[in-house]
Amino acid sequence: MTARVIPLLTAASAVAPGTAIYQPGINGSYIYQVTGTFVGTVKLQGSLDNTTWVDLAEHTAEAGGKVDSWLYIRGNVTAYTSGNITLNAFATS
Repeated sequence: MTARVIPLLTAASAVAPGTAIYQPGINGSYIYQVTGTFVGTVKLQGSLDNTTWVDLAEHTAEAGGKVDSWLYIRGNVTAYTSGNITLNAFATS
């Protein structure tokens, strides 16, 4: 499998979940980065069934971190006032 950056949110500017990304075969973790100048809250979420979502991380400013892998991942803007929010992830093994 070729490693690649996974865009989860790109310049998001409203309260809404991003598109779920199906990532079978990832047996490691995700390194993620939140960027942008914004007033709001963004969550990185994981799911086993693309229906029930678990919060893996939550940020109100630019940040980064590492979380365990899930079958599905997505970004979710849960509060928004202004600016643009971008969330990218990178699968590691």
